[in-house]
This record gives sequence, structure tokens and C-alpha cells, in this order.
Amino acid sequence: MIHRLAGCWFVFSVAVVALWAATTTPATAVASTLELYGFGPRAIGLAGAVEASSNGALTTWDNPALLGSLRHPQGGLIGTALLPAMQIAQARGHAQWPAALPGNALLGSLAVASPVGGIFAERVGVGLALHIPMNVPTSIASRDASQPQVPLYEGLASRLVVAIGVGWQVTDWLAVGATGQLLARLDGGGEFRLSALDRRFTDQRLNVDLISRVTATLGAVLTPHRRLRLATVWRDEASVRYRIPLTVSVAEVGDIRMDVAGVGLWSPMSLALSAQWTLAPRWRLMASARWERWSTIPALAPAISLTIDDASLARQSGVPASVIARMQTLPVALAASDIVQPRVGIEGVLRPWLQLRGGLGFRPSPLPRATGSANYLDANSILAGVGASFSVPDPDRVDADALAIDIGLGWTHLLRRTAGKQDAADPVGAVSLEGDAFRVSIGLRHAL
Repeated sequence: MIHRLAGCWFVFSVAVVALWAATTTPATAVASTLELYGFGPRAIGLAGAVEASSNGALTTWDNPALLGSLRHPQGGLIGTALLPAMQIAQARGHAQWPAALPGNALLGSLAVASPVGGIFAERVGVGLALHIPMNVPTSIASRDASQPQVPLYEGLASRLVVAIGVGWQVTDWLAVGATGQLLARLDGGGEFRLSALDRRFTDQRLNVDLISRVTATLGAVLTPHRRLRLATVWRDEASVRYRIPLTVSVAEVGDIRMDVAGVGLWSPMSLALSAQWTLAPRWRLMASARWERWSTIPALAPAISLTIDDASLARQSGVPASVIARMQTLPVALAASDIVQPRVGIEGVLRPWLQLRGGLGFRPSPLPRATGSANYLDANSILAGVGASFSVPDPDRVDADALAIDIGLGWTHLLRRTAGKQDAADPVGAVSLEGDAFRVSIGLRHAL
């Protein structure tokens, strides 16, 4: 009897450690820098209103339909720094549930694009875009739902993007294109056998499978007038899912079976409608409205199930096996809403070697007020950007500069949002979020 109790206690202790490890690792990181702010300094300077006005190699991400209008190969290197400065205020629970705020991050990007020759000359173009976290690994982190946190900004730097696009200029007034974004799903499992008396593992097996998945972006551009360009860009929901079943067999006691499943990285399906007006030969005005389907966001915490039995002890005692403990996490419903983001931008050529731009936008929060036990926080925000391009024009080319440096400065101001609790005895109490998120991006472009 003592041996049985000791064995059960050992199994329970291992289970607690395993459950703690599982609940503090995989979870959902939502959105990324590209969806919130745009790809590169020009998009940041225009507050993201670039679907109808993108040019160069970055059209692979912005709107692949514009790849068909390329006349020369182009490439670029980009560095972007994210500098959040947010504040979370909470009524109580500072020691047990301290607020978690996003940290600084450094990102690198590479983009190349080129027209296709032969019978497709001046009609078809292809592009490649890479977006890489520089000072943080591509990782997924989770916190207890009761801890005040800002999940929509927390995982911005955790997404590695590989996108390949193609664009076709069907006629002088119509262009279409598509980009495939390569993501990987993590699957696998493990089985471990150990002896509690010998204090050693007798057998170990761990399988990890990376299964690739392509997420589509479709774009179209309509030019009804030489001064007017209309565009639409549809992005499919992007996600990295995982499922990791684990079994630990203790020779003297029984089995611990744990299954962890969830979505690691996620961004919503979106549809953008955009326009560009040429106000004067040197000035352009851009406007964009993007609908995002946040109502389908998955649970931010993983689904975890844990079962402990005494199969080994039962075989030794000659009695039927029984389940010692069974645990399963309960999902936290987010009740997120779909949103529409309006953005406007203006760009002008002041000198042959100098362009200036600026933009404004508004982003309503898709998350409801955190009035329940979960403290997933977000707030309505105002976006602003300014930027400049310093270039060395190429006299033989009208659609590309020989060499250019792009600079983009972006600022997001989160309007203060306070949420009181339905339960007066909530351990955290009322919470509020406000603050800013700054970004600085510098890029080097070259017409090859």
C-alpha cells in the first residue's frame, strides 16, 4: 500500500511539472508587424495605405498584381526597430499577477523582384520577400489569462515570413497577382519510459514534424483613368498550428498522457479596398479601408488534457487499472469583433532626388473590454507616419532609381481604455491600457 501511494505521488508530481511546462510555453501570438504597420519604411511612412500605390520589390507583399508593371529587376534590404511604450494599470494583484508589456524588437527584411522576359516581357513579374526576427527567436510564449497583457502586440516580432509572388498585367487597365506565404505546422509526439526506483529513463522517443502550408494573397488593380488607380487585396487567414501528444510511462506506477494543441501564430483574413489619385504630376493621394475578420480568432491559450492511471501497479496487484486523475483546460472565449481600418497617405516629389510622405490611420480594437477573469487587453489606436526617400535617379529608367535610401517613422497611440470587473472580488480588479508604439525603418533600394 505504501509503495502504491508513493508511486501515485511520484506520478502526480511529474504530472504537475509537465502541466506547468505546457501551460507556460505554447500559445497564440496574434498578428505581426506586417499586418499592423506595413512592409518597409514607405508603408510605415504612409500609415499602411499602399495597396494601390506600392512599387518596387515590396509589391510582393503589398499587392502582387503590381509586379506585372515592373520594367527592371529591383532589390532592397530593410531594418526595422519596434519600440513599444505602453502602460497597464491594475487595481490590485501586482505581486501575483504582474502586468506583462511587449519589449523592443529588431527585424530584418529582404525583397527582390523582376520582370519576366520572352513572350511575357512587360506583362509578368515575380518577387520574393523575406521578413526575419533579428534579436528574438521565432517563438511562442504563453501567460496565465489572469495576468494583464497585450497579446495583439506581444507576438509582433515572432513571425518569420517567406513570400513568393507573381503579377500579370492583363491589359493596360487591369492587373492581377497572387502571393503564397509559406508557413509551417508543428506536429509530433513523444513517449518516455522511466523507472522511479532506478531514477532513470529506460526508453525515449520524440517525433517532431514540420508540415508546410501555403497561405494565399490575391490582388487586383484597375486603372480607369491615367490619374486614378483602384486596387483590392485579399489575404487568407494565416496560422501555424501545433499538436504535441506526450506519454510518460512509469514502470512501477502507470502512465501519464498529455496532449497539447493550439495555434501558435495567427493573423485574420482581410480584404482591403484602396485608391490612388494623382493630384498633380508630383503629388499623389492614397486611401485604404481594410476589413479584418477577428471574429474567428482562436483561443489564445493551448488546449491541454492530462490523464494519469495506475496501469503498472494494477498489473502487479492483479486488479483492474483505474484513472488516478484527469484534467483539461477550459478555453477562454474572446468574443472578438471584425473591424475596418481606414488609412490615408500623401506623397510628393520635391526634388528629383527627394520624396516626402505622410499618413494617418485609425484602428478600432477587435477585443472587448476585459470585464471577466481574463485580462487580454487592447485599445482603439491612432496611427501616424512620416517618411522620406533620398535617391540617385537613373537617367535610362523612368520606373526605378539607381540607388535609394528610404526612411520611415511610425507612431501608434493607444487611447486609454479601462475595464471594470463584473466580479467585485476579482484578484486583479479593474485594469486599463494606454501608451504608444514607435517604429523606425530604414531601407536600401537598388535597381539591378
